[in-house]
Amino acid sequence: MGHIMKYKGFIIEPVYFAGSDFTIKNGIVKPRKQTKKDVEYYNIIDPFRGESYRHGAEFTIAECKQRIDALLSILGWTKNGVGA
Repeated sequence: MGHIMKYKGFIIEPVYFAGSDFTIKNGIVKPRKQTKKDVEYYNIIDPFRGESYRHGAEFTIAECKQRIDALLSILGWTKNGVGA
């Protein structure tokens, strides 16, 4: 699990490429720490609608923030949350 970021009441969570947490050297599988280069995309999760409720996914954090801002603008909210 990578670094999870919170933005205006939403969670931005990285999803890594399969196999990015190990390497094979001389026929031996060795664990390795995932890096920013291993991120395939970022999930946008609404924690107020359940941990598995996804608003979508984007390729960059900046795109995630734009999507969240657009959604909040449509709803007329400044942030996501109870009573927002």
